[in-house]
Amino acid sequence: MQVPFGATEDARIGLLRAAGVPLDEAGEVSRGFLFECASRKLECDTVLRWFDEGSIGRMHGAGAASEPLEREPAAPVSQSRMP
Repeated sequence: MQVPFGATEDARIGLLRAAGVPLDEAGEVSRGFLFECASRKLECDTVLRWFDEGSIGRMHGAGAASEPLEREPAAPVSQSRMP
């Protein structure tokens, strides 16, 4: 989610709660991990992404595999010489 530049702390807490991020009464994340990416440019939005503690380090969705994927060796790369 994006938090607009200049948003107050109350507005930020409201946006996080509306997005379903579990917060305690003080507005701190009560579970999981909140990743924040702030721009170095002035007057830019801040991007936040919340990860539930059960999803950290695992892949979910259609591409998720219960067993590690086996990889085939890569084909050798031919090296051509310039004259």
